[in-house]
Amino acid sequence: MELYDLLRHKTNDIRSALNQLNNERVPSLGQKIKALEKQYGDIETEIADKTEHVKNLKSRLDAIAQRLRQLEEEKDRLQAERPQILDELNVIEEELKRRRSDKERLAEQIAELKASLHEAVEERNILNKELRQRELEALQTYLSETRSRLNELAMISKDLAKKRAMRKRLEEQRHRDPNIMSLWERRVELRKLLRETRIEANRQALECLLQEVEKEIEERFPGALEVESSGLDSVPQETLYAIQYPETETLVVLLPISREDFDLLKNNHTDPLLVLLLRLGWALARQAATAPLDCLIKLGSHDWVIAIFKKPELDIIGKVFPVPLSGGETLTLRVKLLPHELQDLVCHEA
Repeated sequence: MELYDLLRHKTNDIRSALNQLNNERVPSLGQKIKALEKQYGDIETEIADKTEHVKNLKSRLDAIAQRLRQLEEEKDRLQAERPQILDELNVIEEELKRRRSDKERLAEQIAELKASLHEAVEERNILNKELRQRELEALQTYLSETRSRLNELAMISKDLAKKRAMRKRLEEQRHRDPNIMSLWERRVELRKLLRETRIEANRQALECLLQEVEKEIEERFPGALEVESSGLDSVPQETLYAIQYPETETLVVLLPISREDFDLLKNNHTDPLLVLLLRLGWALARQAATAPLDCLIKLGSHDWVIAIFKKPELDIIGKVFPVPLSGGETLTLRVKLLPHELQDLVCHEA
């Protein structure tokens, strides 16, 4: 499975949840809080204004009472004015009571919405953390699967190299040893007769004789006869991923080399996989045309090895180039840019 497919498979549900939070819930909650806070402020201003108004009205009532005592002749007019002011006072006090209730209600709603916003932000943080973990798992899975394929390829190539060496020895011996030459000529003749014979009984007898001859050759030269048809079914292909840093002219390539492999390489182990991994690293450096001092291979922060090329003369992104195998076959290697969402996982490595 390609890395892009793994990424989509492992992160699709989280990306959907994040899109809903970022595009709907978080903006909506923020807008509601802003609107309610504006209403809260307006009511607070209105209450202050009306409180001042009540104070003024009460002052007027006091002035009227004083004037009634001083000016008896204006008593009727002032008494007529007093009920009106009292009614207005009652209305405003009722309005103040209602608006104070509204203020308390809005304060409760704002508190609830802030709590919901906090929960939404916490959920978003958790999902972002889980997303990064799954993206890292996808990358590690890809590198691990690539390493497994290369290990299998290295074993096949090593076995093929042994069989080809044995075939070469057989070819040399059959020109020197009359007994080997006789065995070989009998095999050639029996194979020719088998191709020409149509009678089943005769074919079975020839096949038995051929098996005896080939068994004797196989005992002396194990695997030599398999080289005629044995080989890789197709040219193997692998893709490595890299990050470019134009500002520093640096290229970082993620290699399918684990911490354990790296330790063995430093101790000069010659396991077939390690030999193939070395060939792979050499092929990268050769294609990038990087000077030895500008090439660094080190263990990255996620326990996989990275190759850092400073000022490579050639751009290998998107290029395809061969990596020779021990059995004489060739591995086709391609280098692609690491998906954008994974680049920050290794952006600090260079």
